Amino acid sequence: SSYLSNSLVLLFVSMSLFRYLFSINQGGYFNLVEYPAKSIATILLLFIGVGLTKFNFEHILPERFSKYLSSPLTINLSALGIILFVYSSIKFNFFATISLILLILFLITIFNLIKFPIRKLRKSIEKEKKQERFKNTKEAVYEIDELKRELKARDKELKQIKLKQAETQKTEGIKLKKIIKKEKLSEK
Repeated sequence: SSYLSNSLVLLFVSMSLFRYLFSINQGGYFNLVEYPAKSIATILLLFIGVGLTKFNFEHILPERFSKYLSSPLTINLSALGIILFVYSSIKFNFFATISLILLILFLITIFNLIKFPIRKLRKSIEKEKKQERFKNTKEAVYEIDELKRELKARDKELKQIKLKQAETQKTEGIKLKKIIKKEKLSEK
């Protein structure tokens, strides 16, 4: 869905560029003829936006292509290039077009190179977090086992104490029985 929303950006940008073209010198539709290069660039951006929107909506492109073609970086830099071309006063020629394309490709390359170490850093941080969670889980399991052993030992001690108390009560009961028997015999 983020790929679809990214490709919709091109549609909105192209509509904004059409609005700008219509209002350059109050010529309206005649500006499309008066500025053919800017009109063609805007129409091209619109077609690219419609195509990417269709491909992303229907999932026609494989994930690995959509990930690159519809990334915010690619979409926004492409839109920026067309915006620079339409809003600038540079006349359309081969060198201006090539330099604009090279500028866009250069910026995409630079930003992707910047993203590479950030991705590596994020992966290493996630790996460390997983290792720490594993370590914490291991420690928790060890503590639980330790508590179980301690509980068993205390339970055993408690049973022994109860047995001793029962034995002392038993011996006291036997002694009391003997004393009662002696008293009964002495009364007779």
